[in-house]
Amino acid sequence: AVAAGLGIMHHRKISHGLQAAIRDEQLETQLVFSWLRNLRERTQLLYVVVGTDEGSARDAALGRYRKLIGESARLADQLQHIGRLPGDERPLLQVLASARQSVKLENEVLQLALAHSQSEAIGLLASRVVPVHDGFQKALYDLAQSRRTGVTGAVASSNRTASELVILITGVGIALVILTGLTTVLIIRRGIRTEGALQFEKELAQVTLHSIGDGVITTDAGGLIEYLNPIAERYTGW
Repeated sequence: AVAAGLGIMHHRKISHGLQAAIRDEQLETQLVFSWLRNLRERTQLLYVVVGTDEGSARDAALGRYRKLIGESARLADQLQHIGRLPGDERPLLQVLASARQSVKLENEVLQLALAHSQSEAIGLLASRVVPVHDGFQKALYDLAQSRRTGVTGAVASSNRTASELVILITGVGIALVILTGLTTVLIIRRGIRTEGALQFEKELAQVTLHSIGDGVITTDAGGLIEYLNPIAERYTGW
């Protein structure tokens, strides 16, 4: 029973941890897809900045780009504050490294574009930034997959624990049934032995009373005669 109780407490602890891991996976998935949208829009805005000479369009693109950079920093911070599963740290570090590299190269592209070196900016964007963005996207997908794999493993482990707990509780229940049955048998046997001993003592008393030379009469609590030995029968005529 103690083992079953400890097993139940352990399973509850695992279940609470699993629920937290599932919530973390859902949050991380949302953050990953938000970052992917953020990255795609930043790439489009960079092409606008390096590909147009129209001041207002470039300024609007730059303003939106700066907001996306701020959003990207917040997404990175939120991801780092999510609880990590075993083996989940390396994919996160790769994502953060790709994010830093992307921002660094994007700034170089913007500096060239604002310095009116459009051809160099376009060349850097195509040759360096786009491949880094591709690697960044892969790192984000790998992070999400790593989390999903970890949660799947945790669910399988929880299911195994639950099955083992059911087996344990069932075994304890069977043991209790057997113990109860044995206890009942022992009580019945002891009762039978006690009843037999009392009957033997009663018969022995009757034989003794029957055989003594004095007249013997026994009555119940109400004074009604229950027994007369042969001598008492001769004396009383009953």
